[in-house]
Amino acid sequence: MVKTAKGYERAHKKLFKKPDFLSCAQDGRFSGGEGNDGMWTYLIWGKEPHTLAHEMAHAVLHLFERCGIDPREAGGEPFCYMLSQLLLEAGS
Repeated sequence: MVKTAKGYERAHKKLFKKPDFLSCAQDGRFSGGEGNDGMWTYLIWGKEPHTLAHEMAHAVLHLFERCGIDPREAGGEPFCYMLSQLLLEAGS
């Protein structure tokens, strides 16, 4: 996770070896792909807490899709726990 739009742009180029420029109107973004270490990586930025939660939800849904997990499974608990954990870590 990054804290600013410029930080997102710098981190994206460093992680994924290609630029991702945000428009002035954008308040958040997530992207995923193979990082420099060969591992699947997500980069998440949100200007405000509600935008960060929104972008994190996109990342979790994308991850669940890649893994073949239905986010509604078990009443949505796996999705909610994953999102909660990401938000906890973002606050650190």
